[in-house]
Amino acid sequence: MCASLLRQFGVRKVYFGGGNERFGGTGGVLNVQNGNGRIVEDDGQLDWEREGDYEVSGGWLREEAIVMLRRFYVQDNEKGE
Repeated sequence: MCASLLRQFGVRKVYFGGGNERFGGTGGVLNVQNGNGRIVEDDGQLDWEREGDYEVSGGWLREEAIVMLRRFYVQDNEKGE
């Protein structure tokens, strides 16, 4: 979902902190940011037109990002039960 939104907004490069080697969709298990596009016909020839791909760069402030995520997930949710 996030990758689709980034493509729709035309984002060219994404920097992120902590990747997820088990489940990550961008720079983790999958590289959903690459290989997007469509088949186009030009003078009778079919070709793949890349559309919406963006670069990713991970590991920026990795430890700080992991701490922030851990704090978020352990906090109490006042709206939950």
